[in-house]
Formats: sequence, structure tokens, C-alpha cells
Amino acid sequence: MLKETWNDYKEYLREIKWPFEPKIWLIISIILALALGAIAWIVVGMLQVVPMKVTHAMLFSIIVFIVTLDITLAYPYLLAVRRISQIENALPDAFKQMADTLKAGGTFEYALRSVSSAEYGPLTEETDLILRRLEEGENLENSMRAFANNVHSRVVKRAVTII
Repeated sequence: MLKETWNDYKEYLREIKWPFEPKIWLIISIILALALGAIAWIVVGMLQVVPMKVTHAMLFSIIVFIVTLDITLAYPYLLAVRRISQIENALPDAFKQMADTLKAGGTFEYALRSVSSAEYGPLTEETDLILRRLEEGENLENSMRAFANNVHSRVVKRAVTII
């Protein structure tokens, strides 16, 4: 279970092109949380900027530590979820554009190119990757499956399966 969660977290960091490796980001998050917890202890517990009992100051610094750790670890996940949501929201419009291109007699590759030239946010980037795979000689089915595996969305996987 923990290994599965760790692998999912690594995938989310890869999807959003996070500049740190997952282990390094975990270490940075822990150090940042410890530093802010220590600063909270110094400011509230030792300097008594806000008059508190020692136990309350200790509890406050522990809460600052936990909240900081939670925010720093969850932020990349939230970015990845937002990216997936943007792709899912843009997918119907992109499919409509592709359908119009195909009805007009265009090829599937031309339809993908029209989508990649439109502004669909992260979906445009993924469409560019599909086109790059096609240009490198990979077939359409494998390119689309790679897209579905890259996005980690049930909606995208179903749509690719239908196509």
C-alpha cells in the first residue's frame, strides 16, 4: 500500500515536471517543516511574542510543523490533479474539433495537429507528444495508449479505449 502510494506520488511529480526528485522533495519538506516549527517555538514559546503556556506553545509549534509538512507534500499532488482536471475539461471540445476535421475529410493525424495548434492547455502538450510519437514511427493505438497512461485519468482512459 505504501509503495503503491509512493509510486503514484512519483508519477504525479513526473507529470507536472516537478524540478525535484520525490525523495529530495520529501527531505526538503521535512527540513522546511522542522525549520518553521522551530521558528514557531522560538517566537511563541521562548520569546513569548504571544503570551502562552509552554504546553500550548509546544502544541502550536507541532501544529505548524504538521501543517507545513502537509502543505509542502500536497502541493505537487494538487497541481497534478488540477492538470488532469484541465485535460478532462478540454477533452470534449478537442474531440468536437477533431470530429469536425474528420467530417471535412481530414486525416486523424491532421485532426490531432489541429488540436495541438489550438489552445487547450495541458491537453495541447499531450497532443504534441502523441504527434511526436507518430512521427517517430509508433502506431496510433500505442501513441493514444501512452497518452492515456501518462494522464492517469479514468475519463481519458475510457475515451482512448473508445477511439
